[in-house]
Amino acid sequence: MREYLRVTPTSESLSVTEIPQILASLHKLTTTASPSLAQKLNPLHSTRPLHFEFLALSEGVDEPVKFYYGADEHLDTLAKRLQSIYPSTFDIERVEVDLASKLIQPVEYTQEEFVDRLHEDGIYYEFGPDEQREPPAGPAGERNTGEPAADETESVADGGTAPASNEQYLIEHDDGAIAVAPPNTLSADQPLTALTKPTATSNGTVLARPALDTVSPVGVHWYGNATRKEDWMTMLTPFAEDATDSLTTPDQPGDSLASLVDHLIEAEHPIAFQVVFRRKPDWTSDAEVRKENLIDGRDTLFQEWVGSLLEAEAQPRDRSERQLSEPVKKRVERITAKTPKRTFTANIRALAVPVDDDAAEDLDDRMDALRPVFDPLDGPFYGIEGQRLRNKGFRQATKEKHARKALTRLVNRDLDTGSGKKRPELVLNGNELAHFIIAPSSEQLTVEGTRGTRAEQQSRNPLPRPHQDLMRQFRDGMAVGYALDENGVPEETPTHIPADLLPTHYGRFGTTGSGKSKALINDVLSLYENTEGPVILIDPKGDGMSENYMRVHARRFGTTDLEANVVHFPMPDVLPGFSFFNLEPAMENGRRREDAVQRKADHYEEILKLVMGTDRYERATVAPTLIKMLIKALFDEEYGRENGMYRESTDYFAHRQLEHIVDQLWEAGPPNETLGEAPQSSDEEVVRTIRRQLQLDPNTFANVMGGVGNRLAYISQDTHLRRVFNNTENQFDFRDVLDENTVILFDLGDLRDEAARIMTGVILTNLDDALKERKHDLKQYPDDYVANLLVDEAASIVVSDIMNDLLEKGRSFRLSVGLSMQFPEQMEAEGGRKVYLNTLNNIGSSLVGKINVDRELAQAMAHEEMDPVDFANRIRSLPRGEWIASLPSPTFGETGPYPFSLEPLPIPPGHPESESPLDDWEEDRFENSLSTIHERVSDEFGVPETGGASSEQTPEAIQEILGTPNQDLDQALAKTIRIIQLREGVRDENGWVAVEDVDAELRACFEGVDSDPPDYDVLADIRERSRLLDVELDTATDELLVRLTDVGETAAAPDTGDTRASGSEAHDAALLEIEAALTALGCRVTILTQDGNERPDAKATHPDLDETFAIEAETTTPENPVKVLTNLRKAQDAGHVPLFVVRPGETETYWAERVERILSPPVQQLASGETRFYTHDEHLTFNGGATEQGGVTAVRPTVGETDSSRTVWAREEDDLVLRGGDGTEYTHFSTLADASKDRVPAIYSYDHAADEYVVYEHGEQHVYDTKAAFEADWVRIKKPFVPDAELPTPEYSPESYAIVILPEEGEPVVYSDGETHPLETLFETVTSSRDVGFADQQSETAQQTKAPQIEDIADDPDAVVERFADLHLIEDAESTVAAGEVYERYEQWAERNDIEPDTKSWFARRLSNHVTFERTTQRENGDPIRYYEGLALDHPGSVDQ
Repeated sequence: MREYLRVTPTSESLSVTEIPQILASLHKLTTTASPSLAQKLNPLHSTRPLHFEFLALSEGVDEPVKFYYGADEHLDTLAKRLQSIYPSTFDIERVEVDLASKLIQPVEYTQEEFVDRLHEDGIYYEFGPDEQREPPAGPAGERNTGEPAADETESVADGGTAPASNEQYLIEHDDGAIAVAPPNTLSADQPLTALTKPTATSNGTVLARPALDTVSPVGVHWYGNATRKEDWMTMLTPFAEDATDSLTTPDQPGDSLASLVDHLIEAEHPIAFQVVFRRKPDWTSDAEVRKENLIDGRDTLFQEWVGSLLEAEAQPRDRSERQLSEPVKKRVERITAKTPKRTFTANIRALAVPVDDDAAEDLDDRMDALRPVFDPLDGPFYGIEGQRLRNKGFRQATKEKHARKALTRLVNRDLDTGSGKKRPELVLNGNELAHFIIAPSSEQLTVEGTRGTRAEQQSRNPLPRPHQDLMRQFRDGMAVGYALDENGVPEETPTHIPADLLPTHYGRFGTTGSGKSKALINDVLSLYENTEGPVILIDPKGDGMSENYMRVHARRFGTTDLEANVVHFPMPDVLPGFSFFNLEPAMENGRRREDAVQRKADHYEEILKLVMGTDRYERATVAPTLIKMLIKALFDEEYGRENGMYRESTDYFAHRQLEHIVDQLWEAGPPNETLGEAPQSSDEEVVRTIRRQLQLDPNTFANVMGGVGNRLAYISQDTHLRRVFNNTENQFDFRDVLDENTVILFDLGDLRDEAARIMTGVILTNLDDALKERKHDLKQYPDDYVANLLVDEAASIVVSDIMNDLLEKGRSFRLSVGLSMQFPEQMEAEGGRKVYLNTLNNIGSSLVGKINVDRELAQAMAHEEMDPVDFANRIRSLPRGEWIASLPSPTFGETGPYPFSLEPLPIPPGHPESESPLDDWEEDRFENSLSTIHERVSDEFGVPETGGASSEQTPEAIQEILGTPNQDLDQALAKTIRIIQLREGVRDENGWVAVEDVDAELRACFEGVDSDPPDYDVLADIRERSRLLDVELDTATDELLVRLTDVGETAAAPDTGDTRASGSEAHDAALLEIEAALTALGCRVTILTQDGNERPDAKATHPDLDETFAIEAETTTPENPVKVLTNLRKAQDAGHVPLFVVRPGETETYWAERVERILSPPVQQLASGETRFYTHDEHLTFNGGATEQGGVTAVRPTVGETDSSRTVWAREEDDLVLRGGDGTEYTHFSTLADASKDRVPAIYSYDHAADEYVVYEHGEQHVYDTKAAFEADWVRIKKPFVPDAELPTPEYSPESYAIVILPEEGEPVVYSDGETHPLETLFETVTSSRDVGFADQQSETAQQTKAPQIEDIADDPDAVVERFADLHLIEDAESTVAAGEVYERYEQWAERNDIEPDTKSWFARRLSNHVTFERTTQRENGDPIRYYEGLALDHPGSVDQ
């Protein structure tokens, strides 16, 4: 612990001219310690000179940067010097700081780990004698030391709070016991760095700081870098002007340190910036010698040795007569200005100590950002260079050693020195040193560098609210905050922007962290509640703002209202079903066709400008015009159908048709131009434009067409944009919602930046059309009607013509545009000054947070009592979260109120960061509502799954077999090519494969599917058009070959999904490996997207087998037996053969053996003969569980303080028995279905409103106020996995599943009964298993004397279909029945018997196992109808007949 002087800045400016001289005066201070005579005579003794220290310390998120000064001695004198430097408004106080404790955050150890660390001197704390004692005896010592009492809460390290307790916490070790601080030492609102000693937590762990030599610091050390070895004598850029020299000073002294402070305040983890300096002995004589050498031309070794040989005889003897070179003059001047009598040796560094890998990565980025912060201070010959700590040394251990040594120097206030041109120390005079140690005025800081201090007090007085008479006009509409009076007291009623002012638009400007996102949520909430009309939010960040709004909406208005009145598009999962190239809505609203066509062409151009930038888009002069002409050609009423493939109407087309017409023009162009093959049009302008292109020379034509293709590629090469622009079904249109009180959220965060811009353009153009084609007169709407558009991060969108048009004309449509961005100058950077000024002019209301205000905005908000400069200063000094509002007058022609300060609206309840977030029960309900919303939006407003696809589609069954993302035939071809490439071993290099093999494989997929395979002509046409495929003719063999394009590679690659169910990279690698191995053996493998539903990781089929393999890559699940058994159950449910894929473990067969032990048998057989069941992670619940209304969860009491909280389920005779970890028996019953609330030891419920846990024990009731208290007395009972109850086929043999090992080297092998076999034997095993099963089935059938009841077979789908066939079908060779009619009868019968019916495909498969028939297809009115030949219904009609 050291004593420091803490300086807290204000916004008052510093007098910079006097600072260098005051700092130079510190040179006179020396240590007062006088060495003894023996020390003087000892040549090895040296007295440490007086060290000074400047420290800028950030303790992490939401903590202020604090400035400290320290010195080994003379702290009073240093305080006087600081008082001379800083204005009286700056606060200077004495404080004590333990720097290491601020930097090194406590780590949570188990008691054993803590004791081990203690013995290894690995803890940063020294226990005093009164903290070390003998271990306690008697009753007080019976409790395991440091273990929390029953009423204590969760670990402080995990965000919990600790109760008040005066109990002594002792940690026992070999030599006795030591006392640590109790859990109540730290309150929940204090950072962990506030802990001063090792502290016990309520869950029995210990929070303690690791020792200095055990941590891994990161940091930057700034070196002095000289051009020549002795250029350290010259100056850096001086801090302030000096009348004795002509050296250039910076425009804003202190800006470099201010920039560094801004970086520190943004850091999420503690960082210390330190300058340690001491007086350097007078080196005036060295300086004079250096100047003489410079003047004589003997400054370098080369000059010294060779210079005399090169001197001319006529050289003047007097130095004054010589003409010195410019570099020499500058060096001499800078050495003189350095004042060698009063300089300092300084070390400058920044260090941090990460607590984990994530923190290390964040701090690495932060240190990289700090490294160049002082670069602007370089002089012409002497500079400062930041270098990362771990750059020195080749081995990691060496780098670690250097980093720890640097941390020790920082903590001990030590200096490091060196030699050479580049040295760890800098030599600085007072005019240089000031750059690094003078705390900047808050006026220089661009972020909240002094929050939590008295800084900026001068400028923080709020701008007072207007008179109450005027404020009464701002009580309805969109709430924006609470107006403050001159004392900072907010009004009780929020200030609103009235509905009639909203169409003048508003802008919200604030830096990151200013609260813009939460303010936007309040804006949407207030608009929905207080105005009529839709509220549209475009959210490009994807930081959860849209979902948080819906949480707030659910809390305020209820989930029913949320599901009914909020439309959420979480792109790309749910894409809005705009039909961009569709004229029908516009023409239905009365727009002339030619005008509608022109608007489509203009809008498409505007969207491309939005992503490319206007200058870049128009750089190619011909391509933009040609794109418009081709769009008009596709809409041509006479030739439009001929100009595109699969055209259904000339009123709309898909983007793929635009790409096709471009290809058509390419093919018709030079050098063999053919006008007849070019796109045709009845429009003379279009024809003339196309003809001119065909007359170009080949190179020019290629350049033009390349420009066209490059522009279209922004859409065609993005999977998600392609789906939107290829959609021709008008699923979503703003014309349909302008009259609705609906909130529409466009969540673009998961789209690429370019795709998000294009999607925003589509949204804006559709809204523009809807507003201009509105059917109803605006006079028919209520006075508070407004169509609200809110755009976050809007700077890049404002530059578009479409947005400018909406801003300029919005008032006439009652459109309100709310623009949110970090600072207004972003608009100028994106679109130029004209766009910027135009936008500012179109924004009626401005809400400004703490930003760097430019001149234009300052002038716009200034008034007669506050000029632009004062306003800019006021904005820069705003407290975090406070806003300044500039609103127009609600009365036309009158001047609005002067700008005034606003306190932000509170974070609304339901928001995760509010004081009242959703509880667990509400969160579950919200998630269910969210799923409902997404399902509804996808079905009603989203791009249809088959929307915009070609007329040749693959059926859903083929999509499932091949794992394609949609039903487009070229997607199926791409997947099939990948299969053939894998089979032929050319997948890695994307090798060519025969078209014949690909077509045959794809058509083979249709076997057993209720659909005809595509014709060869159709496949040929798709191959020619598709952008996914490359086709080439092998002239040597006259064979047509095909492979994937780059786009096709992406389309064909397996997508395992992004949910937690999809697994890790190792999991995906295992799937790819087994896919390649099985495909090489003739299998067709489909890796499935994991969407959280019960799907296997992959499926595999083989043409010689009827079975389907359900593949599960068990890279982690063998550690959890129930997950393995769950995968078995999923496979049995689907009628598949489970195939478990594992990696080697400690031995090659380690994990395979583990899986086999779990499966055979699916219970634990103990050596004692006892049978135990594996347990689920879920608990035994009734009516939904304790967190649901009316629900409870089963619990048992804890047994002693050593209760392991285990749930043990065992089988005794025919009963299920529940025991605790210590063997105590609690209950038993025949089956889990017999479990009831009165047959378990106890049950509990959770009261959300009271935040209480209520336990109902037989005849008693216990109420607990905290979760920890409840869990100290009770253990939740986990459900057992009972094979007889959970497995469709609980009695199975080892032959009914397979285990495959993927070795590190070599081919995969099948594991069975302790042995491995080649992978080919997999199919023999399955065949054997099938035969055994069939024989068993025949044996059982022979023994049956009476058919089972329906309820007995309800869980056996195969038996259910068999029973249906027996009751309702007749095998008759002369009969034919429609497959749909049979399935309809089956559905009726299943519903009548309360049975969940199979899907059509599964029903047909199971039916073929029990009756004999042939599938045929007949066409009726052009539609294919599937029939079963050889079957008849027993009574045609309904099941009742």
